Amino acid sequence: MKLRAVAWLAWGIWTITLVLNAPDLYFSRMNPGADPLVSNLIGLLVFMAYATVGALIAARRPRNAVGWLLLSAALFTVAGSLGIDYAVYGLLTRPGALPAAALANALGVALRSMGFYLIVTFLLLLFPTGHLPSPRWRWLAWLTLVVTALACLSQVLDEKLATGSAQLANFTNPIGLIPTAAADALQTIFGFALTFVCIIGCSVSVVMRFRRAGGVERQQIKWLAFAGMWAALAFLVVIVGAFTNNIYLASSMTFYIGLAGIPIAVGIAVLRHRLFDIDLIINRALVYGLLTALLAGLYFAGVVGAQSLVNAMAGREIAGRSAQGQPFVIVVTTLVIAALFQPLRRGLQRAIDRRFYRRKYDAARTLARFGETLRTDVELGALTDHLAAVVDETMQPAHVSVWLRQVGERPPLSGDAV
Repeated sequence: MKLRAVAWLAWGIWTITLVLNAPDLYFSRMNPGADPLVSNLIGLLVFMAYATVGALIAARRPRNAVGWLLLSAALFTVAGSLGIDYAVYGLLTRPGALPAAALANALGVALRSMGFYLIVTFLLLLFPTGHLPSPRWRWLAWLTLVVTALACLSQVLDEKLATGSAQLANFTNPIGLIPTAAADALQTIFGFALTFVCIIGCSVSVVMRFRRAGGVERQQIKWLAFAGMWAALAFLVVIVGAFTNNIYLASSMTFYIGLAGIPIAVGIAVLRHRLFDIDLIINRALVYGLLTALLAGLYFAGVVGAQSLVNAMAGREIAGRSAQGQPFVIVVTTLVIAALFQPLRRGLQRAIDRRFYRRKYDAARTLARFGETLRTDVELGALTDHLAAVVDETMQPAHVSVWLRQVGERPPLSGDAV
């Protein structure tokens, strides 16, 4: 197939995905218990981010399966969500208004699950080249394919529609052949247990690929790992919100924001746009993430601890008066935090460079020592030898030589000379 035809196909799938969002958004807004409009719009943008990056990769690098995976995942997820919202509208909001509503739910559940499984399994297994790390991983690809197919099939054939939406628990699946108890057992086996095994296996393949990869491929995998950590953090926040009954933390918007980083990272990695910026991004994320958490903890401990100390010293009879000192405590704590910002940032930067960027840290220390030598050493021979040693240690070129230019002399032609 010609490249132009492939591009038309990729953007055609993107267009279908975009068009399906319109009726899905309408049905979701009309159905009872609808999510806030902002949450729905953010979800739409996230799904279209997957589709857009997938179309860009598929159009420019059609042999790379990663682009087609992102396109398929976005299309399946949007189509599945449309099927479920269509069913709720046709069975609950306006009963009998839409044909084949129950069937749309059964198929929608499977399609939405398929879109999720593609991202958490095959994207990890095939990223970034679109091929398996080696033929030895074929068994995992086949196992993942079989497990995914059986998990989705058990959802389609469940005699009840509760798997799509809890609101449809009392409706019967027109193509349901498996009792709900048996379908739940199959979902536990294939949809959770074996799927988790496949996800772990695909994650291990990423680690093994990273260990054998060269410079460019290592940077590509770093982008995916950084986005995956962001998504995992968002998922953790959702879990914490669910356990603490915090509707803001447990909202679908939080999860959507976490998922948004994956297509962006994949697009940068596969298309190789500003690929080597990931080291700086990871470094800054580690420094400022830890710095924010540390300062927030110190601020909370300072305000709460100081106020408790003031109340304890004041006694119960004048506890009310001590509340007047709370603004003073907050101001003092804020000033202390502001004073600690730069020292803590420099300390965290040195600690992270020493732990995760050892070569950069060692090179900086070597250059600092050489700078001190320049202020004290005036012997030209020793100085040139020291300079060559520093360049060799920090930059590791194929050849190092020091050339002192005389008046009227032309420089050497060798590109290896420093």
